[in-house]
Amino acid sequence: SGTPDIMHRYHQPVELMSSVDEPLLVELSDDGQSINSAFEQVTSTVSKDSPVPPVQLLSSWKPYEYAVYHYSPNQESVDKQNNIVTVGVGFSLSVIGSSVAPDREHFLRACIGSRLSPLYLDSGQIIALEPPEAFPSPSLCYYTLVDLQSEEGSNVNKFILCFLVIGKQGLELFRSELDSFSMQLKPLLKQLLPYETAEVKFPGSELQLQLNEWFTINVEYLARVVQAYHMRLPSLLHTAVNVGVEVVGENSQKVRDIKQFVDSCSLASVLHFDKVKKDVDLLLLDDSTQENKDKPLTICVSDGDCTLNPDLTSQFCSNWAQVLLSQGTASPDAFFLRQAIENYKLKIVQDMNAFRRLVRQAETNYHAIYRCYLFLSTCGNGRLLLDCATKEAETVDLNSEALAVLRALQMHIDKVGFNSSKA
Repeated sequence: SGTPDIMHRYHQPVELMSSVDEPLLVELSDDGQSINSAFEQVTSTVSKDSPVPPVQLLSSWKPYEYAVYHYSPNQESVDKQNNIVTVGVGFSLSVIGSSVAPDREHFLRACIGSRLSPLYLDSGQIIALEPPEAFPSPSLCYYTLVDLQSEEGSNVNKFILCFLVIGKQGLELFRSELDSFSMQLKPLLKQLLPYETAEVKFPGSELQLQLNEWFTINVEYLARVVQAYHMRLPSLLHTAVNVGVEVVGENSQKVRDIKQFVDSCSLASVLHFDKVKKDVDLLLLDDSTQENKDKPLTICVSDGDCTLNPDLTSQFCSNWAQVLLSQGTASPDAFFLRQAIENYKLKIVQDMNAFRRLVRQAETNYHAIYRCYLFLSTCGNGRLLLDCATKEAETVDLNSEALAVLRALQMHIDKVGFNSSKA
């Protein structure tokens, strides 16, 4: 009947037959031994005339793996301005530690080795793994160069970190988390130096513990936030899209989860707020008054709940939360959650582009200001768009026509509000 899907080989034990007899427990090997092969292994030990006992397969194999290599190039050139490393002819990759089975690790190293030029410092790349006989299910690999180059200019302290997901698509959605995580591992990699003894020091090290949990830390945090704070999700989203949110609490894991959730929802990168001052005003998504903009943005995390100051929401964020909760709270899929977050961020960017065009028209046609007002009233996130556009105009030219249009809109909305509850 063919080899079952690889995703069925872990998490839950699989019973091949049912019987009143006690089941035989068979542990699957880490290299992805198929259920059919395990079944054949059991039946070969049972006499021909005896009934086959029920078989229960156990496996500790996880749908995510890692590998760490020491990277030694024979020749390379570095573009420091663009953080690009170009590899010359000849290099070596030595395994420091890996959770990948030895036969598949050989194919993984070959895949990585064929794609080592160019390498982008502090920014990883994602590839589909081949060949199919080594990785039978759709598999993706994130890999990045971590350079521990000393001030003396040593060229030997370079490592390649690889993170694999098996049977899943969408790892590219978590590239920023993996970039940050990889850079945070630099101190732990330094503890393994000199590199000649790194392979001996790796087992049982803090680095190994962190790598074993890379998927839990950098991907599954979304599921944990949705499960723990689903009742507060609209307010969390409302706060998370802002710039300069402070997360505090005593539980370090929950604080880290919320911080990552805030970063994943933040519009700072997609709306280019890199140059905006740190004490940026609150980007309101509802019809709250101007005085609310002076309140600090904080999320206080406790074991069972989180407190937001100010605690606000909007129809836009309520709709967003409904999509995130559409899978329920029992076991939401982190890849689905991240894709839903990116889709809503994309909608904001599209609305922002449309609003910019209307503002440009209003610079020379004052009748178009009313069209701007109607757009903000009906798009679902009018407060956000208006504040974002205003901050963007302030960074370009404080005396621009666009800023005059935006301030006129702000004065009108502060006076009469929106003519729709959607804003």
